[in-house]
Amino acid sequence: MKTILSLSLFLFSISILNAQNPEWITYTSSNSGLPSNIVRSIAIDGSGNKWIGTDKGLAKFDGISWTVYKNLVPLYVSIDYRTIVIDGSGTKWMSIGGLLAKFDGTNWVGYPTETLGVIYSSATSIAFDGSGNKWIGTTSGGLAKYDGTNWTWYNTSNSNIPNNNVQSVAIDVSGNIWIGTYGGGLAKFDGTNWTVYNTSNSKIPSNDILYTMVIDGSGNKWMGTFQTGLVKFDGTNFTVYNGSNSGMPAYMDIFSIAIDGAGNKWIGTASGGLVKFDGTNWTLYTTSNSGLPNNNIRSIAIDGAGNKWISMYNGGVAVFKEGGVVMPATQALNGQFDYGTQSWNVSTYAAGAAATFKIDTNSVISGHNSAAIQISQITGTDWHIQFWQWLSVNQGHKYTITFKAKASAARSIGLALQKGASPYTTYLNKTHNLTTQVQTFTDEVTMNTTDLAAKLQFYLGGSTASVWIDDITIVDNNLTTDIYEPVAANSTVSVLQNYPNPFTSTTTIKYKVIEPSFVSLKVFNVLGTEVASLVKEQKPKGDYSIDWNATGLAEGIYFCRLRAGTFSETKKLVLQK
Repeated sequence: MKTILSLSLFLFSISILNAQNPEWITYTSSNSGLPSNIVRSIAIDGSGNKWIGTDKGLAKFDGISWTVYKNLVPLYVSIDYRTIVIDGSGTKWMSIGGLLAKFDGTNWVGYPTETLGVIYSSATSIAFDGSGNKWIGTTSGGLAKYDGTNWTWYNTSNSNIPNNNVQSVAIDVSGNIWIGTYGGGLAKFDGTNWTVYNTSNSKIPSNDILYTMVIDGSGNKWMGTFQTGLVKFDGTNFTVYNGSNSGMPAYMDIFSIAIDGAGNKWIGTASGGLVKFDGTNWTLYTTSNSGLPNNNIRSIAIDGAGNKWISMYNGGVAVFKEGGVVMPATQALNGQFDYGTQSWNVSTYAAGAAATFKIDTNSVISGHNSAAIQISQITGTDWHIQFWQWLSVNQGHKYTITFKAKASAARSIGLALQKGASPYTTYLNKTHNLTTQVQTFTDEVTMNTTDLAAKLQFYLGGSTASVWIDDITIVDNNLTTDIYEPVAANSTVSVLQNYPNPFTSTTTIKYKVIEPSFVSLKVFNVLGTEVASLVKEQKPKGDYSIDWNATGLAEGIYFCRLRAGTFSETKKLVLQK
């Protein structure tokens, strides 16, 4: 029978103090699900998922969980993702050594270049035109066009392309294909005619256009060259920025260029760090003056919040935003223990206290792996045995901490959030009674200080009964995403109520249309990812209700957003199972 509970809804109109958030966050194979620290490429899809190419497989990061795809590409053994681009349907296209591959989220298709008549040639770059054609650069086969069925190859024997080693491809708003070659300079192809710019017929500083080329909103081409610097081409003039005339480091290969919403250019160098150029000023970020963990940068992607996602060779992934990184609201790392013991520790603080920690894969709590802590010796003091991880928290922010737990026999445990260094200030300290049945616990704390090295910890030293813990989440209730919007005056619709909080499977949302309007009613998770579209149509004046069945979704906080014209209102929904 359908369960309909009564939910009290409240309006969110929140602004965030980004200055309180850390400016740099680093993900490595030791603190996340990233399979390797050798990372060559990053792309961000329409839902905000980060797709990260490493030498040990493709990783997807949704802000909470990591998914790693290893050895799934057919016809090719070595997994070495050098470039990832995402088309309008969400399909990931990537270059993997000598293989062009696509992944639609379920199925993989590999296109080895040798089967296309280009022997020993590797795919280097991929771009899409307005018709959905894929343009692929290769190391020795020239340029390929793929329309989904047919392949067309352009090389020095059948076209005026200046060199068969194509390192970068970009497409302008007019549909022109711009090709950067190694040894042949820059080429433009309009579908019929070729125009070549090299050191003998133009003022381009080098014939070696390597790794990256992007086009800004004014149509300028920005290119990385082999040890010559950053090059801008406005269609007539070439401008070179290098160590002698700008803030660029000297004699550095440029592996990546990205342009943010304000038009700033972000340049990743081979060993000189990250460079920002706003058109006038240069800012250099290195390991010596910032939180950048490695100066060898391979790719840069910018998300909707303005965070720069930076991949590094042997440095993992860094996230950077001036004034503070805007991250998803759930902060616990590996809270479902899908990545073994990563991020979690067991420590003892007295002689005679002893405990071990392992991952239980028998689905003893909620169908996921769980943390199993076996306490073999106690001292009678709870905090002498702790199960913990590091956590960053911000002043003025309210955090909701939720977890599931059970024990081999009735016992109590403590949940604490504490400063990780002396003086050991305690921000939250709660005691919970466990039984042999799974229970869900929720605690809240509002921070009166910012602590980037706090400890989330469970106190376990008072009993030898084993404990299982799972589904640990920490939600920052003050973190804005694009689902939080103010309510417009003179509303044409309004949400009246939702049946109640928390709900276990299905809840009913009621709303009133005051005057005929096109109404959109959607549900989002804490990351801002849409999980349900409930209404999307023209509605006449009247009262309405709709049921939302959340079966199959994870327990936690969701947000219902109602839109009509300039009106927008967001309500908080709490799903508990």
